[in-house]
Amino acid sequence: ATSADLDVSSAGLIREEDLLIVGPGVLGRIVAEKWRL
Repeated sequence: ATSADLDVSSAGLIREEDLLIVGPGVLGRIVAEKWRL
């Protein structure tokens, strides 16, 4: 994933299907940033 892809995901414009393709590592970080548990 490029830095542009990370910007899109952090903006919350990424689809669930794209998250599955990105991988569990990045997905876990995105979820952690969004939910802040």
